[in-house]
Amino acid sequence: GVVKLKNNSSFVVADLPGLIEGASKGIGLGDKFLKHADRCKVLLHMVNMTSLEGNDPINDYKVIRNELKNYSEKLANKKEIVVASKMDMPDASENLEKFKNAYPDLEVFEICSLTLLGVDKLLNHIDKTLKETENTLYNDEASPIMMDIETRKSETERYYKQISLDEIKSRVNDPDWWY
Repeated sequence: GVVKLKNNSSFVVADLPGLIEGASKGIGLGDKFLKHADRCKVLLHMVNMTSLEGNDPINDYKVIRNELKNYSEKLANKKEIVVASKMDMPDASENLEKFKNAYPDLEVFEICSLTLLGVDKLLNHIDKTLKETENTLYNDEASPIMMDIETRKSETERYYKQISLDEIKSRVNDPDWWY
C-alpha cells in the first residue's frame, strides 16, 4: 500500500507475511516471499515483543535473519529497520530490554499500533531512510517508485515485470500496453 505522511511525502510498502524456518529452502511459501523482498529497497522487521502469544522475540529475529542470509547475501545486506511492536503488552518492555542486549548494534523503534505510540517517528524514519538509500535495483535513473505489472506469456503462464513510474506515465496512453 501507499503511505502518505503529513509532510505530503509518500512511499510504497509491501507487506510480507512472517517467514518460517526453512523458507529459504522452499518450505511453505517463504521462497516466494523472499523473492519479493529481494526487490525491496529497505526491509522493515516487525518484531512482536510479547511472549504471551508464544513468541520469542530474540529467536524470531534470529530465524528471519538466517533465512535472509541463507536465501541471498544481497538480501541479508539490505538496509533494515527493526520495529518492536505490541509495546503496550505487559511483558513487552522486559522483552525489549533482552532483545536490545542480544542485538546491541540495532536501532529499534518502539511502537504500539493500538495507541499509535511511536508510529509517526517510525514513518518519518522510513521516509528518510528511503530517500537516503540508493536505488540498487536499477543502475539507470528509473523512478524509485516501482510497481509489479502482471503480463501474460500465454493464457496459462504469467510473469511479472517490474517497471518504473516514469515508464507507466509514458505508456498510459498506449492502448496496446494494457493487453
